[in-house]
Amino acid sequence: MLSGMPSLFHFAFHVTDLKEARRFDGHTLGCTEGRFTDTWVDGASLDTVDAS
Repeated sequence: MLSGMPSLFHFAFHVTDLKEARRFDGHTLGCTEGRFTDTWVDGASLDTVDAS
């Protein structure tokens, strides 16, 4: 792995309540929301901190 580069992961989940999923991602996990419409959300990201 390149030194100083964060590890990136992509997870996709089917949800039944998009409003609740957006709230959970933003408020509970602290993710930054990316693009979205009324039917999908793309790019919720969680900033990571290098513990080394």
